[in-house]
Amino acid sequence: CRGGCAELYCSEACESHAWGAYHRLICPAGGEIVGDPMQSAAYWMREFNEHADETNDIFRLAARVYAMVVASVVPKGGDAEADGSLLSLHLRSVRHAWKLPWWEQVALPHDVDDETEFRAQLKDLAKDSFDLLSGALRLRLPPSVEESGLLDGGFDLYGRLVGMFELNNLEIFHSAEAELGPVEGTAFYPLHSCMNHSCDPNVVMMFCDDDDEEGANGDPEAESYRCYAYATRDIGEGEEVTCSYLDQDQLQLSTEERQDLLRDYGFRCRCKRCE
Repeated sequence: CRGGCAELYCSEACESHAWGAYHRLICPAGGEIVGDPMQSAAYWMREFNEHADETNDIFRLAARVYAMVVASVVPKGGDAEADGSLLSLHLRSVRHAWKLPWWEQVALPHDVDDETEFRAQLKDLAKDSFDLLSGALRLRLPPSVEESGLLDGGFDLYGRLVGMFELNNLEIFHSAEAELGPVEGTAFYPLHSCMNHSCDPNVVMMFCDDDDEEGANGDPEAESYRCYAYATRDIGEGEEVTCSYLDQDQLQLSTEERQDLLRDYGFRCRCKRCE
């Protein structure tokens, strides 16, 4: 990262793209904070990251996408006039996903009796996170943004982004270079997020390293790992394409055990295995 934080990138092109798209707004670097820390965007972002690490690391990912939206509306050196085409570009991949607010989407744990209090606590956590993020953004964006009210009401979008990622994200693994060792990440795939679950799916989701794929060529916009849906059997005309939200070991569990694992998704599976 050119700002000096701990973010690592695979290339200068990737770093440059990230800086322009979002990272310039949420970089926690800034050297030693002198004077009133409340007037330092770096202070707010360091507090944000610490809060996310202690509560829910998905806050970091939601902040990145939220910053993408804001950065596309307010280009470098620009004012608060919205650029519809840029905003559409960044929202295109998330607009179709189910985006219930995080505090409403999470399944009630078995050991919690007071649902109202439980969901209020989650909402408070998300609000604390957003307040820290918006504190940094207000200091790094042009004054016209504050006047435009662009950040007002942003908490609803932020909460829905957190809920979307919690519900739809897939874990990804990469052997990486020797100096880094194996790394684990999380990714949102729009097509996958639109597929319904079945305990008897007709496709399986698989990942492919695009390093050698035609068209990657070091393009920072290109995905390093793409997610593909492979048919496991013939799929008839008009038949819905379904995947499993459970892994192979979980699919071998009893019906009730599978249903319990699916509680976070807010439905009871009614596929032919479960009926």
